[in-house]
Amino acid sequence: MTLRVIVDMDGTIADFTTLSFKKVGELYGIKMTKADAYKPKTAQLVWERMTEEQKSKYSDHRELYGEICGKGFFLEIPPFAGAIEQVKRMANEGIEICFVTKVLNWDRSAEEKDIWLKKYFGDMKYYVLMVDSVHAKQCVEADFIIDDDPKVLESITSPMAIMMKQPWNEDVRGVYRHEVDDMEEAVDIILKYKTHDKWWDEKGID
Repeated sequence: MTLRVIVDMDGTIADFTTLSFKKVGELYGIKMTKADAYKPKTAQLVWERMTEEQKSKYSDHRELYGEICGKGFFLEIPPFAGAIEQVKRMANEGIEICFVTKVLNWDRSAEEKDIWLKKYFGDMKYYVLMVDSVHAKQCVEADFIIDDDPKVLESITSPMAIMMKQPWNEDVRGVYRHEVDDMEEAVDIILKYKTHDKWWDEKGID
């Protein structure tokens, strides 16, 4: 039986936060710090720090996402250290890789994410599914899922959920059996539990 692993992109293998904070500085002259990563809704934080003159160009904070994540944004996102190599490590073990990612808009970010994946994983076989909601992510069948978003993982029952620890999910630590610091740790877990049978045998059934 071929093992299938769902791999999220932003916040899991792609460093969305570092680039978005850089863009905020370039666009609005607002410096975002490491402490801001612990707070949800980047655009709302930026809005609160903008001048009235800057705000006058927009209806509300939600319009900032289109500018912060402007043309070319998803092409520039750097991968987390070692993330690309670890995904390829799984593929080399015969594991089926399915990237499942949420897109901001279909006419641009979807295309840019596809190009990003081809840039880093074009030498291996993989599948990609782009969705427009958290709920859609939860419907994809797989044996394991690696994601940083608690909203995606909270109702996952059949796959083995692995949460990538990030500042924004600190308040839900301890909920998931496997919470990892990086992709190497996640892949170590998956290779250890290579089949569902082994996983259930070790986990036990309450």
